[in-house]
Amino acid sequence: MAVLKSIIIAFVTLVAYSSLVSADATPKGTKNDTQSAVATFTQGVTGIITFQGYYDNTTKKTSTVIKVDIHSGLNNHTGVYPYHIHVNPITNGNCTTAGGHLDPKNVTDAYTCAPPNLVACQLGDLSGKYGKLIPDSEGKNKTSEVDEFLSWTDEAYSMLGRSVVIHFPNGKLFLLYR
Repeated sequence: MAVLKSIIIAFVTLVAYSSLVSADATPKGTKNDTQSAVATFTQGVTGIITFQGYYDNTTKKTSTVIKVDIHSGLNNHTGVYPYHIHVNPITNGNCTTAGGHLDPKNVTDAYTCAPPNLVACQLGDLSGKYGKLIPDSEGKNKTSEVDEFLSWTDEAYSMLGRSVVIHFPNGKLFLLYR
C-alpha cells in the first residue's frame, strides 16, 4: 500500500512518436511537420491524452495540440478533475515517483494559474491553463486545447519522458493497493 500526496487516478509516461527522422526528434522542415506523444490511461480511468506538436517554418514557432479523450472512470459527476504533467515518469508502479508539476520557471503552487496570463503558469498545469476535466453523465471527457509553451526540444520545457496525472476532485489522500 502506498500513500500518495494527492489522489491519483491514472498515470502514464509520455512516449514520443514522430513522422520525422532527426537526431533531436524536432519537428523541422515544413509547416506541416508534426511530432506526437501519447499518454494511455488503463487503471481506474481509461482513455488517452495526445500531444501533437506542429512546427511552423514561417514563424519558427512550435505549438502543441492537446487532445483529451477519456472513455471512462471520471465517476464523480459533480466534481472536476485537475490534470498535470509531472516532472518524472512513474517507476516500479510507485506513483510518488512522479514528483511535482513540470515547472521549469519555478512558479510554484502559490500562483493561481488562469487565463489570460498563461505564460506565468506552471508549464505542467494543464487544468489551470485550460480548465479541469469535467465528466459527462457516463464519466467521459473529450476536449482539445492548443499550448504555445510546451517544447519538443528544450528538455526543461518538454513533456517527453514525463508523466500525466489526473487527480480526484477532493484532493484527499489516496491509498493505492498493489
